[in-house]
Amino acid sequence: VDLPGMPPMTCAELESMGDAGDISEAVCRRIPDFVRDTCGCNPPCLIACESGRPFGNPDAIVDLPGLPPMTCEDLRVDGILGRIPEEKCEAIPESVIEDVCECNDPPTPTPPPTRAPTPPPTPPPTPAPVGTPCDICGEDMSIGIPGAIIELPGEDPISCEDLQSIGDRGDIAPGVCARLPGLVNVICGCNPPCPVCGDEDLMVSFPDAEVSLPGMDDMTCGELQDMGYLGQLTEDQCERVPGLIDDVCGCNPTPPPTRPPTPSPTPSPTPAGKGVVVPAPVCVPSYGKTGGKKGGY
Repeated sequence: VDLPGMPPMTCAELESMGDAGDISEAVCRRIPDFVRDTCGCNPPCLIACESGRPFGNPDAIVDLPGLPPMTCEDLRVDGILGRIPEEKCEAIPESVIEDVCECNDPPTPTPPPTRAPTPPPTPPPTPAPVGTPCDICGEDMSIGIPGAIIELPGEDPISCEDLQSIGDRGDIAPGVCARLPGLVNVICGCNPPCPVCGDEDLMVSFPDAEVSLPGMDDMTCGELQDMGYLGQLTEDQCERVPGLIDDVCGCNPTPPPTRPPTPSPTPSPTPAGKGVVVPAPVCVPSYGKTGGKKGGY
């Protein structure tokens, strides 16, 4: 980010300055408007085909008001990573995404008219059975990263999108199809977006902090958060992650400590004779006692 009157720095460095109290209150109030888009401070904006199918043309250029021209795929990833303001996300016309990114199934071309052949005297051959379509992510799940490359044992590297096209044609054997979700789930981003802090309104406070999770390579909290938004964490991992990273990644901001109230000073006693009125002694009547004056006190 490049802020007026400050040297260029990363979002993480700027956040560290704020945590250390090195940014004045007046400057701090103005910073969100400058960094919200660049640092991905907005809530996720899910941009996809209404039908749930991948973009037919992810490299098509989308030109929307208030946003720089970019490809359909870049727009989708920017939305997931919180780089699109909420009000601009709501204003994106679905019809533009459907048309420009080619969300609709391509029309089937009308074959040219042909003369029906003369039927042969022999019965027609039995057509080969059509294979069963295969969803590589599993039932009711869709690819989140269509351009990711997957390497399957004994096969050439292939993108998740191309592998799904083979499955749609029914060219994947049922036995192989049943094993694919476990092989491509993380790489192809088959899972729903996962807020790693446990709540969509919470984000990691220490994106550069290193975190080590069982069964996963070491990574920074920011990288783990991106994996969650891109659907690269399984449902079981998503449920366990918040409890494992809460302290390291700073998912719950700690309020500043409250200083205990200072007790008021106790005034020292003032010695007698210096501004203190001493009460007069009380006399008791001496009724009937000898040695006293009649009626005296």
